[in-house]
Amino acid sequence: MLDCAVKNEQNPNRLHPENESKTRSVFLRDGDRVVHTTAFRRLTDKTQVWIDANRDHYRTRLTHTIEVTRAARSIAQNLGLNAELAEVIALTHDIGHPPFGHMGEDILNTLMQDVGGFDHNAHALQIVTYLSSPKFEYDGLNLAWDSLEGIAKHNGPFQEDKIPFVVKHYNKYHNLRLDTFASAEAQVASLSDDIVYNCHDLQDGMRSEKLTLDEILEISAIKKFCERIDVNCRKQDPHRFKAKILRITFGYFVNDLIQESQRILNLNNFKNAEEIRQFGRPVICFSEEANYRLHQIKDYLSDNLYKLDLFDKKKHKVKPLLTELFNYYLNDTSHLPDHWQKLIDKGLFGKKRLIGDYIAGMTDRYTIRTALNKKILCEEELEGIM
Repeated sequence: MLDCAVKNEQNPNRLHPENESKTRSVFLRDGDRVVHTTAFRRLTDKTQVWIDANRDHYRTRLTHTIEVTRAARSIAQNLGLNAELAEVIALTHDIGHPPFGHMGEDILNTLMQDVGGFDHNAHALQIVTYLSSPKFEYDGLNLAWDSLEGIAKHNGPFQEDKIPFVVKHYNKYHNLRLDTFASAEAQVASLSDDIVYNCHDLQDGMRSEKLTLDEILEISAIKKFCERIDVNCRKQDPHRFKAKILRITFGYFVNDLIQESQRILNLNNFKNAEEIRQFGRPVICFSEEANYRLHQIKDYLSDNLYKLDLFDKKKHKVKPLLTELFNYYLNDTSHLPDHWQKLIDKGLFGKKRLIGDYIAGMTDRYTIRTALNKKILCEEELEGIM
């Protein structure tokens, strides 16, 4: 393991001191704690991109998380970093997503603007430090400091005026050093997410027939990768041809990330993880060429998939659903489960924020079912998303 990798210390700086396991490392234990949460299990019925009751073959937020976790672990191992820490951060990176993906996040953020808005990364930290509390002794999962730092800062340091409320609140008790970069392992988890979602959104887009193979082959980055494929493969088996394109694309970005990051790590010869945090810029990076190609794919998906009228139509259904549900609980908090009413009574985060947090924990189906059972909306009003 590299000197700059985060080590599995026996004193992992948990907020609440506890005896460490004799059979599991610090970060393996943290990963287990995340996987055993209800919030993690709910990812199985939360939208990744496709809001569709018949989405058996599309990614959900859970299958996306599994793919990111596998990529992050592999990349970290190849770089000589702490693969178990990279895995914890990858497992947790989307645990804070509300129902209906980024569409749901945007709507909740608007509803909660006067209490600091809603951000799925900040909510992930709130889940593991407060909302998911399986023990009597303390709130949260009591994860190690390096795990929490990576969850909070895997996208980079915070500007002072842009620190989400819940992150700032927790930081008062357990300083995550929000103005520095996170560990190399956290940076691996972040860029693994970029690789995974760009590749699988291409695949799911083709499966939905909203994107065509001919269109994707016109992306210059993809066209370049296809030079390595026998043109006869497409005629022989179009399905396997698509799979091969995506496999080559995925492999290209993973290998480039490993090679470029290894070059940076070797060049600077970091002595410890602290030097990574103080470096002033990321150490886990793509080459300029790969970064350019990745942005070509991102731009294509943004223009040709994420902006489809199909998603605008679904947003017109999701917005009143989440808005009416939010107002339903806001007007009478006795409708909330007893545990959530007690959280509001504690007064730590305020009624409006905790109602938003409660809705964020719902799955797509549970959100719809609740609206129907409570007679907040009728089936006709939810047609197209149920």
